[in-house]
Amino acid sequence: KSSQRSPSESQSKQTRTCTKVHMQGVAVGRAVDLTRFDCYDDLLKKLEQMFDIKGELCGSSGKWQVVYTDDEDDVMMVGDDPWHEFCSIVRKIFIYTSEEVKRLSPKNKLVVEDGKCSNVDADVPAASEEQSSAVGPSS
Repeated sequence: KSSQRSPSESQSKQTRTCTKVHMQGVAVGRAVDLTRFDCYDDLLKKLEQMFDIKGELCGSSGKWQVVYTDDEDDVMMVGDDPWHEFCSIVRKIFIYTSEEVKRLSPKNKLVVEDGKCSNVDADVPAASEEQSSAVGPSS
């Protein structure tokens, strides 16, 4: 058998349509078909609807921030890249509280400035889907 991929296999690798989305504190992830959206605003509105957080991603509340991992597990803020470039490189999307993004930043070498993150040298994704924001007794 040949180890080379057919053109259609290579093409499907480049443009994946369904992307997993995980929200902090929500046990079950969801998936979005990025081909159904034309811009970040459309995506954010859909995420608000899916996770029942209307106005908390697009609004000025600043409660939640959306980050994503790419093929190299680099963690970046949604909106930092042109839309079509984002669609071709995104692997997973994560919705975290602003506090969680700031808390995770030093560990993952993300630089947070004015609500924006830029990846300096992240070796690890921002968090795994197993992490939770559950609050309980510390002892």
